[in-house]
Amino acid sequence: MGELRAPDAKLGTSFHRTFSLSRDMLRQVLVAAADRGAVDDDTLRECTTLGTVQVQAARRYAIGTALLDAREQITPFGSLVQQHDPGLSHPTTAWLLHYHLAARHRAGPAFWGRIVTTRFRPGAEFTVSEIADLIVDEDSDERGRVVAPATRRSTATVFLGSYTKSDALGNLGILSAEGGEFYHVEEPPCPAVNLFAYVLADFWNGVWGGLPMVNLSDVTGESGPGPLLLLSAGTINRLLREMQDLGYLRLQRRVPPYGVFRGWPDASVLLERIYVP
Repeated sequence: MGELRAPDAKLGTSFHRTFSLSRDMLRQVLVAAADRGAVDDDTLRECTTLGTVQVQAARRYAIGTALLDAREQITPFGSLVQQHDPGLSHPTTAWLLHYHLAARHRAGPAFWGRIVTTRFRPGAEFTVSEIADLIVDEDSDERGRVVAPATRRSTATVFLGSYTKSDALGNLGILSAEGGEFYHVEEPPCPAVNLFAYVLADFWNGVWGGLPMVNLSDVTGESGPGPLLLLSAGTINRLLREMQDLGYLRLQRRVPPYGVFRGWPDASVLLERIYVP
């Protein structure tokens, strides 16, 4: 099979090979992985209609979105997508492709989450050049080299295209484009409570580990999962109350510091419920 990645390895800045995310590209990877057990370049060239360079991008996008693991085998999330949304067209699927790419403890490239959490604020506006400037020298390519200006520009274009193209994450309604250079951050529909519940559980596991309780302010603040989903503190508090009503957690609001007590044994329990209305 192809080269193995360390489980906690981040994708390099030029992982995309100049291709924006494509749902059909990921769909083909999932079909091949389910059929063959794992994928590599040869497998995808044989089993898909993807071009030679696109195959390289597809493998990395599949890892970054958590459809495949570091061994390029289908994950529990990938299996759920195949079962419930084989065309990858459901908003729940799109939100989690986005989340996995942006979460700092996941495999997505460092720049992805940094841009999402600092610039994806409803009402914000920016240009391709401004996004390119956020792809800094600390973001190395997959060989550890400093990113050249041309690569920064192409990476910014690819990143923004992943949120505006209809075959990518455009159905989330996060970004709108004006003339190919200017972009506006919209206020997308709020994700369903079961989707947020999984995101919180996965984020908790990756950032706070086995802690049974964290401060409420850590969950609702800027360093929590909210900015990854473009959620305000007020919306997060509402979703937390809904989660408490469902028995997923317990809120302590009697005396400060207020806290959130986890009620799930493992994030996989909530993953199973992401497509439940």
